[in-house]
Amino acid sequence: MTMEQGSLWGREPFIPQPMDYDRWQGHLRALFNVLRHGGWGHHDRLCEVTNSKNITARISNLRQKGYEIECMRLNDEGATMYRITQYLGVSTTRGGHCPTCTCGI
Repeated sequence: MTMEQGSLWGREPFIPQPMDYDRWQGHLRALFNVLRHGGWGHHDRLCEVTNSKNITARISNLRQKGYEIECMRLNDEGATMYRITQYLGVSTTRGGHCPTCTCGI
């Protein structure tokens, strides 16, 4: 899956601008690199790969930067998976955007 963004010339694959990407620090950059291709990432694996214990905060940071991120609860113990579905260019952080979200509550 390729993320796209709109432009005057139609839809184009989204690639962060170097000046934006360079400002992103460790955890956020690592999370984006794992999820950028649109595949599902398990919460525990994302924590491991990004070396972050609070991956939901980094998910929220990406949503604030304009990424639509879907999450799916796997079981009653709270195991969750995330994936980037598209880039909208405006904050997508809002309560109720998916069944497991607590953003804005």
